[in-house]
Amino acid sequence: MTRVRGVLVIGAAAWLAACSEMAGPPRLQGPLVRTDGALHQLQWRSSPVPRTFAVVRHTLTQAPGRAAGTAATLDQNEVSFWAFPNRDQAIQINYLAADGTWQPYLDFVVPAGALAQWPDGQPVAPSDSVLITAQVDTLSLVVHFQPTGLVFNSLVPARLTVWYTDANPDFDGNGAVDATDGCIEQSLLGVWVQESGTDPWNPVTATQYLPGKLFSATLGHFSDYAVSW
Repeated sequence: MTRVRGVLVIGAAAWLAACSEMAGPPRLQGPLVRTDGALHQLQWRSSPVPRTFAVVRHTLTQAPGRAAGTAATLDQNEVSFWAFPNRDQAIQINYLAADGTWQPYLDFVVPAGALAQWPDGQPVAPSDSVLITAQVDTLSLVVHFQPTGLVFNSLVPARLTVWYTDANPDFDGNGAVDATDGCIEQSLLGVWVQESGTDPWNPVTATQYLPGKLFSATLGHFSDYAVSW
């Protein structure tokens, strides 16, 4: 199932009715948007050892999730690379699954022509280079991108694909994986952006692929991104 997720504005009554048609009446454990302005953050599954991430650098001709091999385990769960206005850049961050295999977490692509403006509003010159850093959270499915405020070309945007395969499937945190969690995944789950740590989270238009448990989105600028509801 593939569909485009836009602004997630939905009433509790309508949401409950839709879920009722799908899998019987679920019990909503909290408001759709928390009163403190935060989100229902997706959490990684619990692990007996610290979660390990690694990076693979690949080409744009490879489909997301197909990058082969693990180049290097991430130090402090972050990776940095230089991006250039006239070059394609692509990295994939994988996580070490419980079965010992490396599985994709996110794929980030900066095509040639994507770099538009520095955070101060100055245009990125053809001779410039930008040090890009991606830092992953070991508890929640949140990615911090730097430099904050870097702007991409709206005609040639950066692209982000993120998998929530190893997220805790108890999305509402009620202690059981049930029909409500299925409704949350299909109707409320999405990609969100936060400009800074004090700003509210806002939804990002993204395409969800349910069988693969992933979202794909184009990025207009750098901030913090999360898979949440």
